[in-house]
Amino acid sequence: MPPERAFVVQFRQSAQSGPDWFSGRVEHMMSGQYASFAGSRELTAFFRRVLNQELADSHEKAGGNVGT
Repeated sequence: MPPERAFVVQFRQSAQSGPDWFSGRVEHMMSGQYASFAGSRELTAFFRRVLNQELADSHEKAGGNVGT
């Protein structure tokens, strides 16, 4: 697995089994970007945002935006 796709996800401890159990903090290991999340949508949105940014950055470095 490439390190550009490595994340650490820490879940908050909750005594409840309601929607709050799926909350915590996520950090992208290569960039240091981090966010708190309060549900699976927020967590996956962070993954998408960071991975899309990494993809755009690697495309740029490879010369993908030359002449556009």
